[in-house]
Amino acid sequence: MCQTADRVAVAVAVATDRVLEWLCGVPGHLAIATAALDAPPRLVEAIDASVVTLAPAHEPLAWRPGTVAFADLRASHEPWFAQRRASLCAATGWDGPLPVGARAVEAVWRRLLEGEEAEENVPAILDAVAVALGDQLCRRGFGWCISQDDWGKALSVVADRGRSNVLVVPRSFFEKRFERREADWFEHAVEAITQRARDARQGWALADKA
Repeated sequence: MCQTADRVAVAVAVATDRVLEWLCGVPGHLAIATAALDAPPRLVEAIDASVVTLAPAHEPLAWRPGTVAFADLRASHEPWFAQRRASLCAATGWDGPLPVGARAVEAVWRRLLEGEEAEENVPAILDAVAVALGDQLCRRGFGWCISQDDWGKALSVVADRGRSNVLVVPRSFFEKRFERREADWFEHAVEAITQRARDARQGWALADKA
């Protein structure tokens, strides 16, 4: 079943007599995933959602060096986000409305720093916590998007898009703090980033009046 195809990227899933196989080709990279024919349906759905997101995420943006470009998320991203949110709810025991609360996220983060999570689970946890940060910021005037700047392309959140462009790449944000073993900063970071966006908007408003 062909999920998406164009002249720069393609994602395809095929079934043989032995395995299910996913192939995703983008410029310079080829991603391959396999699963047994009797693999659990939830695993198949998760792989399918991840692979189908790769190709659209590599579509070119109207970007020039020294600038930042944005594109809206596509429908193919929705399963990926839903899976990360569900994973974090399961890890924290969160049964309230989304997004997951700051204290629950920080508890998972402490377990990660203390080595209580299996090493193979670390990338998925970083993804889930990054989505939680982005979701918290989206309650405060940010919006999810695909961004591209001199550092590359990423899933990001942006406030005041098209003007001050206050940009945060949640996954990168967490990776740096994981490397430095920082703890108990999630709630403060949300407030600090929110204030930065507020200040940027006010700066543009004053410039408009000048």
